[in-house]
Amino acid sequence: MIWLLDTDTIAYLVDRAPGHERIKRRLSGRSPGEIRVSAVTLAEIHYGFERGDVSVERTQALTGLLELFQMEDFPVGAARSYGEIRASLERAARRIGPYDLLIAAHARHIGAILVTNNEREFRRVPGLSVQNWLRPMKPERREPCSKNP
Repeated sequence: MIWLLDTDTIAYLVDRAPGHERIKRRLSGRSPGEIRVSAVTLAEIHYGFERGDVSVERTQALTGLLELFQMEDFPVGAARSYGEIRASLERAARRIGPYDLLIAAHARHIGAILVTNNEREFRRVPGLSVQNWLRPMKPERREPCSKNP
């Protein structure tokens, strides 16, 4: 299984924002190749840093965090997914942001589950699996055993 971390999920971890412990718990025990970060997410992060959303502590935290995950180049095949998703969302008058569109195309193309707190936008994307690791995990439902008479 592959999980692709959205920009907001990375930000929760770097900033130690409320709920980051839940994300860390979900990350624990996963193999390095299972958790990935898109080049598009990195571009979005670097843009924020260039705008001035950075401190020495934040930069160090981000650098250390990113070393734990596999970085994923944007694949050429995801360009087709991008076109399909964008056209579909425009026809339905349900557009999403440009970075989110690229990240969604990337995740869908590689068959990854996108980990994000931005469910409102990403749940619009057909065929995209989304999980919000900030929410508590739902306990498994167990069906009662039926006893044969």
